[in-house]
Parts: sequence; structure tokens; C-alpha cells
Amino acid sequence: DYSEVLGTMAKKLGISPAYLSAIENNGREIPNDMIAKIAQVYNLDDSQIKELEEADITLGTTLKVLC
Repeated sequence: DYSEVLGTMAKKLGISPAYLSAIENNGREIPNDMIAKIAQVYNLDDSQIKELEEADITLGTTLKVLC
């Protein structure tokens, strides 16, 4: 269970809070390299990684499902 503020998550992922907010609010899709970074930072298992890769939704919605 990952409960953290947007700024903390952005820092862990090496991106700006504004960019993460745009992704979270359906402004941008998840870049493939970010999926790898998310998997590494949050120790996602194979099924969670697959869900991110196959998702036709944005980061915010996907991560809410995973967490």
C-alpha cells in the first residue's frame, strides 16, 4: 500500500510534480520508461507491471488500482 503525496512520488520517479499531475489527471499517457521506473521504485510484481503495460488509462488511475 503506497500512500504518499504527489511531490514525494514525483521525486522518487525523477520527474516534476507538474508532469506527474498531468499524467494523473489524464493529461498524458504513461511513457514506457516510466513504467520500468515505477516497477523498480515500488517493487511491483509481474502482474502489476503487466497491468501497467496493458493499461489504456493513465498513471493516476492505474496506480490507485495497484495500491
